[in-house]
Amino acid sequence: MCFIFIIVNILIDQILLLNLQNIANNIPLYLLVKSIFAPYSLPNSYTLAINDNMFRIVPNKCDKASVFSHLIEEFKLIFSEASVGKIIGMIVRGDNLFYLMKNLLNITTRLINKQ
Repeated sequence: MCFIFIIVNILIDQILLLNLQNIANNIPLYLLVKSIFAPYSLPNSYTLAINDNMFRIVPNKCDKASVFSHLIEEFKLIFSEASVGKIIGMIVRGDNLFYLMKNLLNITTRLINKQ
């Protein structure tokens, strides 16, 4: 029982470190600052409307959630690989948790290859 507790603690540490690495490497600070302070300088931030031989610039709302879409997809990949239910199921079935740990170590290479 103590061995399982140690392995689960290592898995939790791996997941936390992967998430910190994901945040540190992939947070789009430039786009976030740009969308807050100059939202109309981003692509698709305005449209041209033509009315009676006149052009009018119509501003579009900036979707700040789309800035984080890549980051969220990587979080989903990490948590789909090591969800709580999957870990508990592996413990109950008596599966080897080292394969899950190995998959977590290889997740960063899959993220790089996916791009």
